Amino acid sequence: MTIMTGLVLCVLVAAAHWLPALGWGHYIDLASAILGCTLLLLGLLGSALIRHKNQNDANGSLSRDHRYKPQNKAD
Repeated sequence: MTIMTGLVLCVLVAAAHWLPALGWGHYIDLASAILGCTLLLLGLLGSALIRHKNQNDANGSLSRDHRYKPQNKAD
């Protein structure tokens, strides 16, 4: 929501010519686009890691916290 707000403010400032001498519109637009792409990639990476972890847990693989411990069998 914050990135979209930044883009909307940038468009409003540029359309109304409120700060033409400062020329901030393009910088705000660029920063919002870079931040949006970064957050998108982090979200995709996090989603893939969680999906991979859940798939491994469902397949019965052993994680570091649940190492195999042989049990003593009484004969």
